[in-house]
Amino acid sequence: MKLFYVTLVCLLSHLANAQLLSEDFSSITVGNFLGNGWTQCSATTTSAQIGNVNLIYPNYFTANTTNALQTALPAGVSNLGGYCKTFTSTNASKTYAAFLLKVDQIAWSSTSGQYFFTLGESNISNGASVYFKRLSTSSYQLGIRKETGLDTYSATPLSTGTTNLIVVKYEKVTGSNNDIVSLYINPTVGQPEPTASVSANTAGADFTLPLQNVFIRLNQVSSQIPPLTLDAINVDTTWNGVLSAGSPITCNVQASYTYSSSGLAINVNNNSTGTYTSCQWDFGNGTGSNALSNAQATYTQPGTYNVCLYLYNTTKLCDSICQSISVNYPAGLTSGQAQECNMSCNGRQIILNTASLSNGVLYVYNLNGQLVFQQNKQTKIGNTDINLPTLPAGVYMLRWISNKGMTTLKTQL
Repeated sequence: MKLFYVTLVCLLSHLANAQLLSEDFSSITVGNFLGNGWTQCSATTTSAQIGNVNLIYPNYFTANTTNALQTALPAGVSNLGGYCKTFTSTNASKTYAAFLLKVDQIAWSSTSGQYFFTLGESNISNGASVYFKRLSTSSYQLGIRKETGLDTYSATPLSTGTTNLIVVKYEKVTGSNNDIVSLYINPTVGQPEPTASVSANTAGADFTLPLQNVFIRLNQVSSQIPPLTLDAINVDTTWNGVLSAGSPITCNVQASYTYSSSGLAINVNNNSTGTYTSCQWDFGNGTGSNALSNAQATYTQPGTYNVCLYLYNTTKLCDSICQSISVNYPAGLTSGQAQECNMSCNGRQIILNTASLSNGVLYVYNLNGQLVFQQNKQTKIGNTDINLPTLPAGVYMLRWISNKGMTTLKTQL
């Protein structure tokens, strides 16, 4: 009987420490967001989708390095509700939910707060909710709220374009209406539970039912929640469990890469040393690659982009390197127009409008700076048409050079 009792206690202890939910979106096909237990619990329009991107944070476990949830607000839609996933219900004294969050842009002036993620009961309106509040076009705050209480915000501003590790905790306290909800922003994985970034316990009713849902809210008011990228959602009853620290994974690598650019295109070459199992390129424009050696990217606009290389050993981020890379239109090309003539496009028909006769050449370049078409032409007074051949859809730079001057134009074909 003692042996049975000890065995049963060990089994129950193992079950108690088992992770309640681990979602890296690897089991959902890229595209619309439904499946693997996710349902539209209050949404009327599908605007979330699984994108072929991923978010990363030092040492935070994620089994998948290709997919993440991306939300967007379709034009003219202001109430989209959200999506839910049920996990094994728990009445534990402490329950944690962790996820990765990235906000790319904030395009409005409203500073009202609104929630976008909830750890809750079977009734999705009851839970510990994470709130978003705009500070500027490039910064925001996160806050926490319990049930019907008031949202309370961390004093630390966060920047757009940066991946953050967010942990929300619900802690039961003896008594009435005094349970504590806490928010941790960018904790160090593998370290003991730190002091919360912000907590709230004086407002809002306590939970009366077991916790069993995570709820991702797309948008209730279009001026309060921006498009988000979320990844690697874990739910557990312990701090180490929710961060999936697990057994340590050794790292002995040094990240390094070189690059070359041509026009709006770049080539990056991985020169890292040491042993690693996978890598992730982030080109600084919302695109990336999992290529182990060399990768390419083509930008649609000139500018300086923060291009990063992340190296993994199994699931652990071991090292990374970021460089600022500047790209521009091919030499001699701009997106404006000069004075020699007016140039416009009608589909694949180029229209040159000149005030006098001229002899010239039309050059067409892709965004890699490669010449893909050219044609000699004598213009007439007024409009002169030049028909382009069938080219792959994309953005092209056109340059007209004649004995009267030069004109350039950027166009979408």
